[in-house]
Amino acid sequence: MIQRSPRVCWGTIGDDLLLWSVDDRRLHVLNSTAANVWLLADEPTTVDAMVAELAYSYGIDAEQIADDVAGLVERFLDAGLCVDPDVVGLRPPPVPVDEVSWPIDRSAMHLGPFRAMGVPLFLEVDDELLRNELSRILDPLRDDTIDLSGDRSGHLIGLRMVCEDGIWQLTSNGRSVSRTSSRPRALRAALSECNAAPLRMLRSAVVFHAAAADLGDGLVLFPGVSNAGKSTLVTQLVRRGHEYLTDEAVAVGVDSLHAIPFHKAICIEEGSQHLLPELSPAAGLTATWDVDPRTVGPGRLSPGGMIRAIVFPTFRAGGSTEVRPLEPFEVMQKLISNAFDFDRVGQPAFDAMIRLANALPAYEFAHAGGDGPLQTLENLFGRRRGAGAGDAAAA
Repeated sequence: MIQRSPRVCWGTIGDDLLLWSVDDRRLHVLNSTAANVWLLADEPTTVDAMVAELAYSYGIDAEQIADDVAGLVERFLDAGLCVDPDVVGLRPPPVPVDEVSWPIDRSAMHLGPFRAMGVPLFLEVDDELLRNELSRILDPLRDDTIDLSGDRSGHLIGLRMVCEDGIWQLTSNGRSVSRTSSRPRALRAALSECNAAPLRMLRSAVVFHAAAADLGDGLVLFPGVSNAGKSTLVTQLVRRGHEYLTDEAVAVGVDSLHAIPFHKAICIEEGSQHLLPELSPAAGLTATWDVDPRTVGPGRLSPGGMIRAIVFPTFRAGGSTEVRPLEPFEVMQKLISNAFDFDRVGQPAFDAMIRLANALPAYEFAHAGGDGPLQTLENLFGRRRGAGAGDAAAA
């Protein structure tokens, strides 16, 4: 017997069938012939049954294709794209969800509540200096409409930073995250967990390592690895009057394809600080500048919503500004490489990326900083109106 692996997500771009293996984290591309074979294994079947169905569909003799089909099936099994349901359980193991118990322990100094990628979050910090710095940095995420009272359990992130004998220990919903003897490292650990913990909660969104700003009539996503220049790029755009969504992680709803606000402090690393000298904080525990986005330019924050384009930036010192349109398959490859682990969401997350790749204009954007690249982006997105992913979602 053979059946598609439950550990594989799939979708189509053009004439190709794309398969994403959760286990080896590889993108496989099947041509139409191989795709027709793989798609037949949606329920437990046999090679003989697949051969018979294909022969009937194409009006050919079964013997003509039997060896080819058997060879493809063998390759699917070797690659983990198909499994024997009698040997491998087809139901994926349940993914544990961190939950925090109510009522909240208020024995330590309490910060928040905040909302990170739509997930409620609070902190308890017993070190006053650390608490004050975290409060300053996290203030843009504060949401006083969140109710932290009551005796219940729910999807909520509770962080606790306790210092004992000169050691700061961070726990997230009771799970140990880090231990350090350095207050600055404790600060960065807490901020990092504020970004990472929501990913363990999200079940209806795919999250990209990306910055985002509204340049006109919709959001432009800037996915990229560290040092791609996305945070600096978005900060400069915000300084020019555009609305800020985030500089770190963009959560996109798998049904709506709308981006969820994540108005975290903008992180300006040392290598980019000379480009934005006016944002230098009066004081800080670390060399990184954590800047309240409401103090940059007009300080406008985007409410999230429709995505109209995707730009993959690359900082290239001394180079010229280059914009290259991307084909949907290239976009899909880049989206996957910049997506956080989406195993918990599975096929709906992959479907969302396929829809984004097929529907949205996307570009590679090489730049060397300065006003020229910003003007190029504004010419592309800031002075015209166009269709976005919301239109594709409704189609």
